[in-house]
Amino acid sequence: MSVKSFEEKYIPCLVEAVKPLWGVPGGNDKFNSVDVEFIVRNNIYKNDMALELVQDDKLLAAAFGAEKGERNTAMQWLDSQLKATEFSDSEKASLSLVAEYLSIMDERTLSYMGKGDVKLSLFISRSKGCGKIILNELINRFLQKGFKNMYLWTDCTCNWQYYPRHGYELIEKREYAKFSDSDGSDFMTYIYKKSL
Repeated sequence: MSVKSFEEKYIPCLVEAVKPLWGVPGGNDKFNSVDVEFIVRNNIYKNDMALELVQDDKLLAAAFGAEKGERNTAMQWLDSQLKATEFSDSEKASLSLVAEYLSIMDERTLSYMGKGDVKLSLFISRSKGCGKIILNELINRFLQKGFKNMYLWTDCTCNWQYYPRHGYELIEKREYAKFSDSDGSDFMTYIYKKSL
């Protein structure tokens, strides 16, 4: 196993890993693939805090960080997909809603961050035990750069329970009503902080 800088060729592996969690129930596969890839790309920044854990050319885990003020190219990528693929009006509206949600959550998280803080933007493990390895390596990078606090946001579609069990402090818990179900299921969002 080796940890190295993330290569974009592994984006499809990340998409397939999280599509069951983040895909729209009942959505067609092409739509779900674009939707989920947009979410993944929204968390990847062109910096030295984008890491992969690979063994025999198989992606086991990936983790990504970003400083306040860094931007990614996810919206440009989504625009190119919208031009190249025919989506229904409801699918386009759904993609727009996802873009709005990601922007809101990123801005909320960034509002807590100050000088010396970093954001854990995405953390995915495809193999048991590998998440700890990649996350520890990324945290070591954060420490080498002099960061003092790490922030992240997540929601109820992810393993949000992991963070309080591993020393992360919940600093915001809020419902995102646009994703809540009419049957009374609240779509909850969480922002966490951890001192490094």
